[in-house]
Amino acid sequence: MRITDAQKSILLQPKYSDLKPVSHLLIIYAFFALVFSSCSATRQAAKQKETSISSVKFLDEYVMPLNQTFQNTVVGGLSGIDYDAASNQYYLISDDPSQLSPARIYTAQIAIKANKIDTVQVTGVTFMLQQNGKEYPKYRSDKTLKADGESVRYNPKLKSFIWSNEGERLLKNGDTIIVQPALTFIAKDGRFLDTIPLPAGFHFTKGENGPRKNALFEGVTYADHYKTIYASLEEPLYQDGPQAAFEFDKALTRILKFDAITKKNTAQYAYNLGRCR
Repeated sequence: MRITDAQKSILLQPKYSDLKPVSHLLIIYAFFALVFSSCSATRQAAKQKETSISSVKFLDEYVMPLNQTFQNTVVGGLSGIDYDAASNQYYLISDDPSQLSPARIYTAQIAIKANKIDTVQVTGVTFMLQQNGKEYPKYRSDKTLKADGESVRYNPKLKSFIWSNEGERLLKNGDTIIVQPALTFIAKDGRFLDTIPLPAGFHFTKGENGPRKNALFEGVTYADHYKTIYASLEEPLYQDGPQAAFEFDKALTRILKFDAITKKNTAQYAYNLGRCR
């Protein structure tokens, strides 16, 4: 998704107390049930280096079988999707925190006919590896680790992925588990490549400061010919005010802009989540 200069007009420097909302800023989360309104646009994508999308329209949904398995893994908890036009292949990330199977990304072929999802065929699975080269362990077997994948984006220029990890913040009955969120680069075979340093104010803490549990980097996308990365938060940080709620119209979350080369956070934008009805 390309963000216009007008939408970039409100820039938040790393001073995190004075957020101002940006109106009319469109965030697109690529959920599995979403299909672009024009199939011809998908076919033409292979001929273009970057495609701008002005709008999307919900057309159809596809429910995969419960507890479907592929290569000894459970195909479930699919949270994010991306498409590689060159190989006509989709990438699907699971948010299963290595409870049923190790943290993973699937490849799939999705056939669309008459603006409907006809078939979904899982074709491969890649396990996301830690920096030490090991798979993520079963959740809670190591309280310092949790892979909670929410979004995945493929970079065809580097043939690599970036994926968002919501981490863990669990303070319950005297038991504390804090696993910091992350934006991580991995190779197509799952090998760890690098990570983006978290800006100040985005680390989990034991107090009411920083991000909330399960409310971090829900969406990630490339822009500017893969020179820029945008990451969106699901909920407001504690320091940004209350969570979104029914009939509450002042919940502010953030969209972060990163330089894909230097990994630096170059801008932040406030986004009003609007009133839940």
